[in-house]
Amino acid sequence: MSVTKVGEITYPLPKRGIFSSSFESKMLNDWYYDERKYMNMYIFVKAFEYFGDMENAIKWANYSFELDSEIKLYTHKYTLRIMIGYKLLQNKYQESIEIEKGIERFENELNEELANEIQNKLQRDAFLKMLVEYKSKPKLVDDDYYFTFNIIPIVLRELTLLLENKIQKIDLISHIKEHLNKNENIFEDKEALKNILYLFDNFPNNSFESKSLLDWVFDIESENKRPIQIIAYLICSLNASSSDALKLHFAVMTYLEKVIRGISKGSHLFILYPFVYKFWTSRVLTSPQDFYFLELWQKNLERSTNVKNKFKVVAIYALVCMHLSQQPNQIEESWMQEYIDYVRKNN
Repeated sequence: MSVTKVGEITYPLPKRGIFSSSFESKMLNDWYYDERKYMNMYIFVKAFEYFGDMENAIKWANYSFELDSEIKLYTHKYTLRIMIGYKLLQNKYQESIEIEKGIERFENELNEELANEIQNKLQRDAFLKMLVEYKSKPKLVDDDYYFTFNIIPIVLRELTLLLENKIQKIDLISHIKEHLNKNENIFEDKEALKNILYLFDNFPNNSFESKSLLDWVFDIESENKRPIQIIAYLICSLNASSSDALKLHFAVMTYLEKVIRGISKGSHLFILYPFVYKFWTSRVLTSPQDFYFLELWQKNLERSTNVKNKFKVVAIYALVCMHLSQQPNQIEESWMQEYIDYVRKNN
């Protein structure tokens, strides 16, 4: 038997079939119930996120979604929400909404009586523990949730495709308006939805139109003004000068980056970060006169991308600040402080 030594303890090396050949089948089935198979898939998604492997993260997220349609997830249904960004990356926008609705229906039906459906004791105990924790938390899903974690990531995804010349502006507008109109029933704040549609009906083509749209957003009154502002600032940054674009991005990223990273590291790494990276690397190419020390840009860019995943977005903005010779204000610097400390520690 092959063995490995960890400290003073010797362990047998794992091999295919070790569980099925070493345990009674009933004991194995009791331990390895269907929902744990799902959790293995979820762990693979998180592992591939860590290594920045989007292709395999998507593959295992799809396996997770498929298994959810075949079995009933009791304890870990909420983790599907963390992976919804992988539907967006495949342009399956409507499927992302259907998954959200499924999670919401399940959460609305959560009660202790569901435990009676669960035959496996380990699974039942895990469900009851989750139920206690769930009851102590506020409800997550409302208009702001859908605007922030579905609509805005879709806008980021479409803007990235636009910057990569994979779609035209007319395609972007069509995709987002179609998605909003198809799902208007999930939003209680119809006025906010109408305001977002207005943004895309008046998608700016130049700096003058951008300024007019920003002035319009400034004057509106809405309980959901923040997501409307975020979308407006993102699309208007396309036609802004580099220094003004940085101001617009800072106005939203100090909030948006943290909340997206908080709910989905996959969406943070594979949706938000690609937009930020493509926006600013493209801007250096199209408006090099705006930037200082361009001879150092490529070297500094490589250093800024070779950081921990959680710092990737912040690192780009720290880099842009330096090359635009822009001093961040107190709020912006506070947002970047953990990354600044990380750089100082590792240099």
